[in-house]
Amino acid sequence: MEPSVCKNIRSRRHPDRRCPNPATNGDYCGVHYKFPRPFQTQSQIGLRKSSESNDIVIPVDPVEPTRRIQRWWALYRGLRGFNRQGPARWLRTASTNSADFYSMEEITDISGSYVFSFADTDKIVYAFDIRSFATLLEKAGKEPPQNPYNRQPIAARTVTKALAYIKWSRKHGIDTRWAPIEPTTPDQQFGLRVTDLFQKIDELSYYTNTAWFTGMSADDHRCFYVELHDIWFHRAELSNEMRNTIIPPPARPFRLLIREVVALKSLEILRKTNLDLIRMFVSAATDRSDRSLGAMYVLTAMTLVNQDCAAQYPWMFESATPGIYARYRLFNTPAPTANLMQLLMGGGGGNQIIPLALPPPALEQQLLGNLLALLNAPPENEGE
Repeated sequence: MEPSVCKNIRSRRHPDRRCPNPATNGDYCGVHYKFPRPFQTQSQIGLRKSSESNDIVIPVDPVEPTRRIQRWWALYRGLRGFNRQGPARWLRTASTNSADFYSMEEITDISGSYVFSFADTDKIVYAFDIRSFATLLEKAGKEPPQNPYNRQPIAARTVTKALAYIKWSRKHGIDTRWAPIEPTTPDQQFGLRVTDLFQKIDELSYYTNTAWFTGMSADDHRCFYVELHDIWFHRAELSNEMRNTIIPPPARPFRLLIREVVALKSLEILRKTNLDLIRMFVSAATDRSDRSLGAMYVLTAMTLVNQDCAAQYPWMFESATPGIYARYRLFNTPAPTANLMQLLMGGGGGNQIIPLALPPPALEQQLLGNLLALLNAPPENEGE
């Protein structure tokens, strides 16, 4: 017994003809059984035949075309979002980093319109808040921006893609700039300045922690200033030309004399002095390599006052040890006042005697001279 003929229309182009193929899957052939469109005449559906011709009525679901348009639009929108915002737009778990580097917000909590991601040359996906990425591009300036997670340069194609998405976002009313933070207390203002400054050091391919600076005591600040001064003028053996390249004139990094810093007791003044000093070292030079060199000197001095910094950069700590300020700590140890005065009056163990009948300015000058001689004298066990 031969199989019956397929009950489907032949094709969309020929709806007035019946499919000639045999029905191998129920009432339909192998071509039409998945999406059947039955072939019907007017007489079959109970309509009066208006002519001798075979008038065909094709049943149409009025909702199906709308659904089809919606499905295609959703697919198109998803592909456009993937092209604009990267693979983490729809799949946040694809991101290697779990939080944004700037806001520290979880990637899964960032609103969809603010997500931007890319895959590097190793096919590793990194996700950002577009406001943070815009800040990264802005701070990079003319220099190639670096990925904050691996310190590798971000590809020019990715930068172009990000700039295009930033432009598209602003056109559609999405603000790509972080709202300015208005600190209300002096401590908040100080913390914001420290964070901004240490981010500049991070952009120079170093790793830092603001706690290294905020946790410094007054004595630590004095030590930092003295050690950085010694590195700048002596231990680094920099020529005047090199110093002027790292910090171009008319900027003057060390405005206070060593004896003035040693005498300072105000933590607030010491903080401001060292904060301005670090800013000169890491941002005054024109070339990135010179700014990076200045940041290295800053971190080298920092290793002598902070153990965590020394653990992070042991080679810097070894190159700076022993520090010159360690000799000054002799005067911070509990000792009878008479012994200290005898040490000062004798110029560090010598036989020089200063008459107390000298005028106060001359006496003060002589005492300061002996103090500096003590600071610059080698430790007793240095030759052992």
